[in-house]
Amino acid sequence: MHFTIEREPRWLYMQDNKRRKIVLMYFINGVPFTFDDIDDMGTMEFSMESANSNESYTLDDIYKGSSYLMSEEAHPCLFDVKVDHPELLPTDY
Repeated sequence: MHFTIEREPRWLYMQDNKRRKIVLMYFINGVPFTFDDIDDMGTMEFSMESANSNESYTLDDIYKGSSYLMSEEAHPCLFDVKVDHPELLPTDY
């Protein structure tokens, strides 16, 4: 079975659910599993428009998605999973 990887700028609410930041969030078949910080301000401006038009997530959402994928041995950073477009995976895993 092949899985689809996507990555998009999203708002991520921090643990207190008051502070938020824009991150590059990674999904496998629609399940969020990790994110990268966006540090470049030029990228941040572009990403803000995209993040504003997409669903926001919390750290708990990432934890739940990642935990689910690990329990199914489908987490692409931890298991050998066949994915479409592996170049979209995070580079630091």
